[in-house]
Order: sequence, then structure tokens, then C-alpha cells
Amino acid sequence: EDVQDEESLYLARITEESENLRAKMAKAGDSDDDEESDDDEIEEELGFESPLNDIDPYVAFKYALTALQMVNAPVYQAATTSLTPEQTTALMEHMARAEAAEREQGTAS
Repeated sequence: EDVQDEESLYLARITEESENLRAKMAKAGDSDDDEESDDDEIEEELGFESPLNDIDPYVAFKYALTALQMVNAPVYQAATTSLTPEQTTALMEHMARAEAAEREQGTAS
């Protein structure tokens, strides 16, 4: 009984969402002004500056992995020894990219 109730509720929600989406799409098709508004929103989003923009993810990953190696060597060892050759190559490439980014940041400062 509970399973049927949950399934019925789920199907009702999907139907409602589908109807809402159709209504939004029909409304968007009727008005060209909405397209201009959407373009303005995209331009605003592109101009947004986040504090995370200054953080290089490869450098952050390298720092995290190095910290793990220093703080918990057995876990680091277990994590890195179980990698496939392809994963090991990818890890080395990411570390090299992090080092290159660090050098670039060092010369940019």
C-alpha cells in the first residue's frame, strides 16, 4: 500500500512538473522580451567574480594531496598504490600542471 501511495505521489509530482515546464515553454515562445531578459541575466552572470576564481584547482589538489601524505602517510600510500597505470599517469600530469601553475603565479606576483 505504501509503495503504491509513494508511486502515485511520485507520478503526480512528475505530471505537475511536466505541466509547469510546458506552460513555461509556451510562455517563453509567446514573448520575445523574455529572450532579451535572459541575455541580460547571462551577461550579469559572466561578469560575476567569485573569490574561488583566484584558486587554481590543480594547486589546491596538490596541496591537499601533499598534506595527506605528511599527516597520514598510510592512507596516502594506500590511496596511491591502488591506482591503475592510467590513473598514476593522470595524477602525475595533474601534479605537473599544479607545479606549472605555481611557477606562473610566482612570476606573476
